[in-house]
Amino acid sequence: MKSKFNSNCMAQSICKKVLTAAMAVLFFTAFTAAVASAADTITVCSSGCDYTTIQAAVNAASPGDTVYVYGGTYNENVNVNKRLTLEGEGADVVTVTNKTAEQHQIFYVTADWVNLSGFTVTGGQMGIGLNGADHCNISENNASNNNEWGIYMGYSSNCTLIGNTAHSNNGPGIHLYDSSNCTLTHNNASNDEWGIYLHDSNNNEITSNTANSNNGTGIYMDSSSNCTLAGNTVNSNDPIGIWLVWNSSHNTLTGNTANSNNGTGIYLDDSSHNCTLTNNTANSNNGTGIFLFGSSYNTLTSNTANSNNWCGIMLVWNSSHNTLTINTANLNNVIGISLDGSSYNTLTSNIANSNGDDGIDFDDSNYNTLIGNTANSNGDDGIDLDESNNNVISNNIANENYDDGIDFDDSNYNTLIGNTANSNGEDGIDLWKSNNSKLTSNIVNSNNDEGICVDESSYNTLTGNIANSNGEDGIDLWKSNNNELTSNIANLNGEDGINLDCSSHNTLSSNNCSNNEYGIDLWDSSNYNELTSNTVNSNMWGGICLGKSSNYNKLTSNIANSNGEDGIDMENSSNNNIVCNLMQNNRDSGFSLCNGSTNNNISYNNIVGNGDYNPATGGYEWQFENDQSDDVDASDNWWGTNDEAEISASIYDWNDDPSRGNVTHQPRLNRAVPCAPTPEPHVFTPADAMIALRIAVGSRPFDSRWDVSGDGKVTSLDALMMLQAAAGAIDL
Repeated sequence: MKSKFNSNCMAQSICKKVLTAAMAVLFFTAFTAAVASAADTITVCSSGCDYTTIQAAVNAASPGDTVYVYGGTYNENVNVNKRLTLEGEGADVVTVTNKTAEQHQIFYVTADWVNLSGFTVTGGQMGIGLNGADHCNISENNASNNNEWGIYMGYSSNCTLIGNTAHSNNGPGIHLYDSSNCTLTHNNASNDEWGIYLHDSNNNEITSNTANSNNGTGIYMDSSSNCTLAGNTVNSNDPIGIWLVWNSSHNTLTGNTANSNNGTGIYLDDSSHNCTLTNNTANSNNGTGIFLFGSSYNTLTSNTANSNNWCGIMLVWNSSHNTLTINTANLNNVIGISLDGSSYNTLTSNIANSNGDDGIDFDDSNYNTLIGNTANSNGDDGIDLDESNNNVISNNIANENYDDGIDFDDSNYNTLIGNTANSNGEDGIDLWKSNNSKLTSNIVNSNNDEGICVDESSYNTLTGNIANSNGEDGIDLWKSNNNELTSNIANLNGEDGINLDCSSHNTLSSNNCSNNEYGIDLWDSSNYNELTSNTVNSNMWGGICLGKSSNYNKLTSNIANSNGEDGIDMENSSNNNIVCNLMQNNRDSGFSLCNGSTNNNISYNNIVGNGDYNPATGGYEWQFENDQSDDVDASDNWWGTNDEAEISASIYDWNDDPSRGNVTHQPRLNRAVPCAPTPEPHVFTPADAMIALRIAVGSRPFDSRWDVSGDGKVTSLDALMMLQAAAGAIDL
């Protein structure tokens, strides 16, 4: 037992000694390796340094070493094929110039993880070239006055270019070819052929760079996608600031400035899809601010494109499914926002004011949506559609434009809802040779010409629009057929509320046309129209006028009250069917016919209290005026009374002037017509007070309707009471 114990102790002692020796060997090996792997700094200068040429230092260096180059001019071409840091004393004091014409690059990097900074490289075919080099950092260099490229990166990824200057090169200042996941920041690539040029290079970040005054483009991206361009300045290039071409898609452009370029500020060209442009500025360019050509599914938000020589924003050649929101396109020489041959786009809350031509212009562009845009004070139209169909124009503002607020030329199946087009130099909304469109709840007030003008346009529907205080007509149809006008308001216009000229087969229902010259005017062979349940009150001349051979029209359930002359006026118009209407309190007559208005059916109307009151007869002159030689049948109407003498005295015909035709009013109705609007008590206005004063001073005949005091005469007291009634202070 004792010998066994001793042998075990001896074995343990030997094991401890072996283990201690092994640990010492391992520690020594690790220490030597650490000493051997420590990075060295190798210096280069004309004398007194490790080497006098950069290439010699590179050749001598081990991976991970730093080559530090002191100030001076070095005439050589440097190949970097290992992981190194090459640091110049500063680009202002270290210049490397090309030595051999055979080698294109002054610095040629083919290794990964190379850092290169602080050099001026000039006179080569290429200043700095990377080929198949990843994770490199190129910073604070000046790569200028080279025959082609300033800085070139080919087949290189995850590289960083920071604070470099690349100017006056005959090719691109900075060129990425098939290079991805790189970052370019705070570089200046100006006065080159191209500033920054990407070809087939994806997932790069290009931020806060300057690329000005280049002969070609500031930033050019060819077949390069998923890149971010942010905060770059690209001004005064010829022709383009930023140009994305050949399926450069899914790029993000944010906060870039592209001003005063000789062509376009920002150009998405030829299938550059799904890009996002936000808060960019593209002003004062010689062409267009932002231009999309054959590019779709892009989003443009809060960009500014002002004062460009052509258009602010332009979409052409099948640029579709783009979204433009809250962009500003003002003061451009031609158009604010232009779509040409581009469909299915959405424009929302953009501003296009004070442009030389149109604010927003569609040419051969279909199925687009405009919502909440503002297009004011433009040199032509606010919104202009030419040969553009199936668009939705909703809740836009188009005021104070030189011509029309909204103009449709040869454009069909469009929808206009809730737009405002006021105070324009010509019409609020103008349709010319435009059919099958719907205009609903638009406001078109105070325009110099018409509120809504429908010229040579058919099968349109106008519903619930307001067209007040326009210089000519509220709504005007010329050579326009088969349109429907329903529940529109057209008041206080300089000429007619609604005017139909050479227009047939239209339907007008439940419109209110008051305080115009004429309420509704059918003129010059406007035939086969239907007017139903319209209100035409207090117009200067007449409520409804049918003139110049307007035939075969149907007027039903209309109210024509308190007009300055006639309720319904017919001139040389025949074969019309006028039934179940109310004519009340019109100044001259309820009905007036002249110049060969024959074969009209005038029956079942309520004709009440029209013309001046005649104290001698107790009736009115004139309820019905036949100012022509033809006879008229006016039977089966209600005249507001059953006093036959009073009724006969209220009709102007051959009994008053032998040259006039007879008016037959028998048989007549003995009560108000149920199918017609019911006569209502007169509602007094300040205008009635003025009439009362005229009666009081004898400049107008006595009329018992204005004797509201009931004392058998009309005095200033009656006028005062009418003013109080108009103000709602008393009831009469």
